[in-house]
Amino acid sequence: MKAKLEIDGVVHELVPQRRADGLDIRFGERSVRASLRRLDDAEAIVTLDGRPSRVWVATQGDDIFVHAAGRAWRVKSLDDIDAAHAHAAADDTIVAPMPGTVVSVPAAQGAAVKRGETLIVIESMKLETTIQAPREGVVATLPLQPGATFDRGAVLVTLEPERSE
Repeated sequence: MKAKLEIDGVVHELVPQRRADGLDIRFGERSVRASLRRLDDAEAIVTLDGRPSRVWVATQGDDIFVHAAGRAWRVKSLDDIDAAHAHAAADDTIVAPMPGTVVSVPAAQGAAVKRGETLIVIESMKLETTIQAPREGVVATLPLQPGATFDRGAVLVTLEPERSE
């Protein structure tokens, strides 16, 4: 299975393969052995080809910033974004990609929204994610309020089904 990441504006396709002690990750002609040991929600030790590095993770909206060895990279998982948009567009239900907590709910039930408008903001593993409307529509349900916790797959927002004219 391939993973598509945007790192500092450049799209990379990675092919991860699980091992007992981590991953082999192939990208282009290169391959690395990788493992991760979390120290807390924002800090970890990443080992690439036997070389450990301490990394820190911070977020701003949907952007994830990885800091290591005096450098910072902006990373987006295009697969998660594509899958969430495809799923939402397919059946008007937006579900949680991972467990977390609701930070804010700028949308209101019954409100008309435009594509890209913020519906709900969630936090998972100290990473804040803005969930946006996948299309124009009307918010049918917003079952969670700020401070509520949820599991992966929980319904975050539903839009009224699109009507055929």
